[in-house]
Amino acid sequence: MRSLDASDRMLTDLRLKIDKPDVIIRPDVADIGLLDVVDVCEVAKRGGDCVGSGFARTQACHCLAESLAPSFVGRWIMKRDLRAYARQTNVQLAFGAFVLLFIIGLGLIWWIYGLGAAITGLLCLLGALCADCAYFLALFGMDWIVKRANSK
Repeated sequence: MRSLDASDRMLTDLRLKIDKPDVIIRPDVADIGLLDVVDVCEVAKRGGDCVGSGFARTQACHCLAESLAPSFVGRWIMKRDLRAYARQTNVQLAFGAFVLLFIIGLGLIWWIYGLGAAITGLLCLLGALCADCAYFLALFGMDWIVKRANSK
């Protein structure tokens, strides 16, 4: 996930060069990852500290999340681990893609064009699967390199 943070930082810097804002506020949130579970009040306080001491005191006394209706707060503050949720969603998407491509797709090719075409389609899908595996291995390798470099 650190490689996503690096690309997000690059896109933000590019966007700042294009938009040229009058004021840039950068709270200290470098320790918060993309899928980390965070305390909304703490993050709002960090932003308030960055803006100025008068605004920070106001935000520290009256957090937005605490002033909302209880029914909305229950939906807004997530108690679920976002990393586990993302992992579960990715597994379900991969399984769905596998079923759609290999079972349904090859079944339709076999039904319409015959066995020879289905075998050719299977070889093409396996070749694409190898390319996808190489791509994901490269991404995981970059993530490992970035994590190792940041830990030093």
